[in-house]
Amino acid sequence: LGVAPCWSGTQRLANLLPVAVVREMALFGRRVAAERACQLGYVAEISSDPLNLAREIANSVKQNSQTATETVKYMISASANEDVSGSIDALAGCMLADSSDKGEGVKAFKEKRAPNFDNSR
Repeated sequence: LGVAPCWSGTQRLANLLPVAVVREMALFGRRVAAERACQLGYVAEISSDPLNLAREIANSVKQNSQTATETVKYMISASANEDVSGSIDALAGCMLADSSDKGEGVKAFKEKRAPNFDNSR
């Protein structure tokens, strides 16, 4: 086609798949069949009814704590070197979002006064 897989596609795939497989895909335009992707650990499960499976997974996940689920996703992404800066930013935001310091800071800003942080968690 005269093009290259850009937008960090090859770098991301090289962190997830064996380099030889990434070369096959990038150099020869080969697709990876579902069974092979599962064997390589690129996908967790194959289903003849993917929409139903997706609904089952979504229903299972929504029973969990949303905050914990998001945090775990960021932690896994960061450990896999996927958007590390975005993960750090999101985790820091999560840590501060419900803190007493944030509440005091916003309140002080609205009241046009200096904040009085208690420096406790």
